[in-house]
Amino acid sequence: MLKISSFHRNQPLVSSARLAAAFLLLAGLGCKGETAAPPPVLVATAMAANSSTSLTGVAGAAVTPAPSVVVTDQNGAPLGGVTVIFSVSSGGGSVTGATAVTNSGVATVGSWTLGPAVGANAITATSGTLAGISFSATSTAGPAASLEKNGGDNQTAPAGSAVPVPPSVILKDANGNPTSGITVAFAVSSGGGSVTGATAVTNSAGVAAVGSWNLGSSAGANVLNATSGSLTRVSFTATANAGAAASIARNAGDNQTAAAGSAVPISPSVIVKDANGNPANGVSVTFAVVSGGGSVSGATTSTNSSGIATVGSWTLGPVGGTNVLNAAVGVLSVNFTASFTAGAAASLAKNAGDNQSGIVGSAVSIPPSVIVKDANGNLKSGITVTFAVASGGGSITGAASVTNAAGVAAVGSWTLGSSAGANSLSATSSGLPSATFNAVALSDQCAARLTQPFGESTTGTLSSSDCQSPDGSFIDFYNTTVPQAGAYFFRESAVFDTYLLLATPDGTTVAEDDDELDTGTNSGIKALLPAGNYLLGATTFGPGVTGDYTISSTTAPTDVANCEAVFVVKGISTSQNLTATDCNLAGPGGTPIYSDGYLIFVGAGSTVTITMSSTIVDSFLQLVKLDGSLVTQNDDIDSSTKNARVTFTAAQSAYYAIFTRSVPTTTQGPYTLTIQ
Repeated sequence: MLKISSFHRNQPLVSSARLAAAFLLLAGLGCKGETAAPPPVLVATAMAANSSTSLTGVAGAAVTPAPSVVVTDQNGAPLGGVTVIFSVSSGGGSVTGATAVTNSGVATVGSWTLGPAVGANAITATSGTLAGISFSATSTAGPAASLEKNGGDNQTAPAGSAVPVPPSVILKDANGNPTSGITVAFAVSSGGGSVTGATAVTNSAGVAAVGSWNLGSSAGANVLNATSGSLTRVSFTATANAGAAASIARNAGDNQTAAAGSAVPISPSVIVKDANGNPANGVSVTFAVVSGGGSVSGATTSTNSSGIATVGSWTLGPVGGTNVLNAAVGVLSVNFTASFTAGAAASLAKNAGDNQSGIVGSAVSIPPSVIVKDANGNLKSGITVTFAVASGGGSITGAASVTNAAGVAAVGSWTLGSSAGANSLSATSSGLPSATFNAVALSDQCAARLTQPFGESTTGTLSSSDCQSPDGSFIDFYNTTVPQAGAYFFRESAVFDTYLLLATPDGTTVAEDDDELDTGTNSGIKALLPAGNYLLGATTFGPGVTGDYTISSTTAPTDVANCEAVFVVKGISTSQNLTATDCNLAGPGGTPIYSDGYLIFVGAGSTVTITMSSTIVDSFLQLVKLDGSLVTQNDDIDSSTKNARVTFTAAQSAYYAIFTRSVPTTTQGPYTLTIQ
């Protein structure tokens, strides 16, 4: 050990205090008599987070607080002056003050701004070889900055109904991130519709939708607004179309007049609307001729934007009758009617009153009449016809006559000459062939009327002094009265071949019969008659026959059965039944067609309406000429009943057969037949 005295030999003496301190220093270092070692070097050995490593913030904004780390030396003490680098590792954000130096061991990034998208963000702090520290942050959307349409714009739906896609909006922040929990109000702007769920809150995707949007009841544009706070509103548009067709009505072309066989001047059209009265566009309408025998072109067409559909053309039938055109949409339908005008008069023919007989000096029972038609057979009205006595010396009244709506012109009256024999009457019209009527003037005996009390038998004798018909047969006339409407049977019996006539007191034919049975000489008539007076004529089938006879009258079974021939007249209504015992029109081997048959005499120009009604059977009516040709038929008057009806105007005086049937043909049950 150095001696102190020699160490400081060349130095000034120090104070005792300094010496003591020096001694203590040496003693503390344990380096008695040696040189002191330098202090150890402090180095960074660890780095740890000084702030939370799990943060939250708004997308695009800086987090608070800014991330910081602490660096310590080998002794665990904070170490200053250490450089730390902060860098973004995910999320797309940014930092300022990325390079920081520890102060008292702590280094803090200048700022950390999160990425613009909502989601996870991270930065990492590194320093040399020290283990890095990672900070994470979850960003959320910022305040709503925009309101945009998301779905449900520019839709189309029937008026008064909801659009298929409820309109929705999406709210975003300034960075385009959807914002949830924001209230949006929906309100109808125009069109008169309504909404449900008018107030909605955005979901996690930033979307808010109205509950439903019902368009207004009128076709056209509808607008719905969506608003949220001070953000610019958005508007949704929709077009309300007409709903399903609910009504069809005539638009134009009804009650027109055109020449038979030609097209009406205005093509009929209909207008179709929905339940709200909106014109229905694009609806298929079918036009079809119902009656009149005409035709159409463009039968199937669609409604335009105004709900109107027009048939191509409607050509009326070539012959007379009502022309009806139907327009239908499903079960909806409407009818158009049109009237025809006949062409120029082309023919004149006898209509009624030919080959009559009457008492000398008296008028024939049926004033002769003619019927005038055009080239198509249509009845021609307004044509002047002149009647004149051609032979026999009789006289007429109403010599000049004009055809009526049925094309018929009749002489006022035709009084036969004062001598028994042939009489003739001519009918002429300018430019047309003439017609000649013949009549036989009979002796006064034909005016005699006997009485046949109803329900009794009356015996008579045909003799050469009786009234003689033009065919040479003798005839006696009887007045009889039926007490009430019902079924009656009249018979003439004799050893000769009888012929029985039934007429009204004015001579209008009701019925006639040669043989009641397939064999034998008797004649019989079964008739359904209203109460009243009638005329019976007892005569023979051949000319010049004389002898005794008996005529009788009685009530008869009302029911018509077994193909019996029953005569009817206008003004009768009768209750009947279709049964398996009725006439089978199908004949043997086929499916039965049960039917009742009736005979009716219809005078020329006379109109008859026949109705078959029932609540049990589906009625079917046929009117047939005696040669078997069909005149007209009907299954249903309309869709609301099971009734059938035919109306017929006779062109010539003749007997016709009425057949009552059912659909299907084997149906049995009661019905009522009414003749008007």
